[in-house]
Amino acid sequence: MRQSLPRTLSYISLIASTCLLGEFAHAAMGIQLIGGLVRNSNVPPLASEDAGTNVTPQFADDTALGLGFSFGSGNWRFETGGLYLDRTISFVANNGIEGSSSGDAGDVAVQTVYVPVQIRRSLGRFLSVSAGGYYEMSLTQGYNSDMGLSAGARLRVPLKGALGLFAEGKYNYGIVDFDGVTTRQTQILFGVSWRDQ
Repeated sequence: MRQSLPRTLSYISLIASTCLLGEFAHAAMGIQLIGGLVRNSNVPPLASEDAGTNVTPQFADDTALGLGFSFGSGNWRFETGGLYLDRTISFVANNGIEGSSSGDAGDVAVQTVYVPVQIRRSLGRFLSVSAGGYYEMSLTQGYNSDMGLSAGARLRVPLKGALGLFAEGKYNYGIVDFDGVTTRQTQILFGVSWRDQ
């Protein structure tokens, strides 16, 4: 059930995205090259029993790199894309010492792809806000995927022609546990955009 729910919701999200893309197909497409930092709050922590030792899984802070695509005209745009995250899960003992005597604790690397599905509203030449959801797909065998809601704000400085530089802050609120961690995540993103708000 835990595995089937994210898969079912991802199918629904894909169908909705396809419908939205059809609506915006006639509009101009924008492209963004994105990089940034991901700050994980790890709230609330979930402890698990492992050979008599309580350990808490926590996400370390991550870096992100990827592409974004937008479709629309005027003040409204539909956005999607993909960010590659090389994540680290640290298992910390309840006494505050990383690891445990069981040998199963420590740091585990998990690679994921973060896919946003959101609507962006321009509030002027420089500022815009976005809201929607995301699906974070695990590329590492044996680890669950994640999905949730997101919202953010972007400051964009136009350059020559259709090019621009932007900085964006986003907050992700997970609704599916990612291997014992409920996502409460802040993304600080920077990038270059073409034909975009």
